[in-house]
Amino acid sequence: AQAWPVILCLHGVGERGSDGSRQTVIALADAIRRFPERYPAIVVLPQAPMGGAWLEKALALAEASLAETEREFRTDPTR
Repeated sequence: AQAWPVILCLHGVGERGSDGSRQTVIALADAIRRFPERYPAIVVLPQAPMGGAWLEKALALAEASLAETEREFRTDPTR
């Protein structure tokens, strides 16, 4: 019944690829893994392709992932 805040976490250059996991072991993702109680939110962790950046197609895919998460789960867009 709770509406959750959503965090879209865009990784740095070192986590690009297609394995779906490099972006889940650094920065915010690592902090969430170690201290999940500090982050009561749904976190979207898309991965930019190797050689890509958060521009154009990769950014559009990240935004689509966020939109899909907001449709699938009960989220709070004001948070």
